[in-house]
Amino acid sequence: MKQVVITGTSRGIGWEMVQIFAERGYEVLALSRNTDSIKQLDLKNVKVQACDITSEIDLEKVREHLAASGKVDILINSAGAVLNKPFEKTGLDEFKNIYNTNVFGVVGLLQVVLPFMQKTVMWLILAVWEECRVVLSLQDFQHIAQVKVH
Repeated sequence: MKQVVITGTSRGIGWEMVQIFAERGYEVLALSRNTDSIKQLDLKNVKVQACDITSEIDLEKVREHLAASGKVDILINSAGAVLNKPFEKTGLDEFKNIYNTNVFGVVGLLQVVLPFMQKTVMWLILAVWEECRVVLSLQDFQHIAQVKVH
């Protein structure tokens, strides 16, 4: 059975993706800081784990979970921080928080998940942000193809 890891599953695209993949028979690891809404779905092939992708402790717990399951076929990173505030009124700490989540959090999660993706011949990484959709399809670390999602 295909394994998919999805972040940002408390609402929005991440929450919807969990349902879509579960309905299609995938084993889903749903990661989110707030797990209440995804737990309420009570889907049998979905494991829910509290995770802040900026927390090394939480990422280690994800690594432990993945070590038990063995492989990952798809990673969908829809966790992200957004700040709706005028640039000139945004403090440096606010920028650092956004950057920490949207860059370093993503990198940290990739470092945890990639070793488990290398066990499959073909895999997919999808990063989803509010205003940007990027798909990276990687096969055997030989090439990277970018595809625009409509």
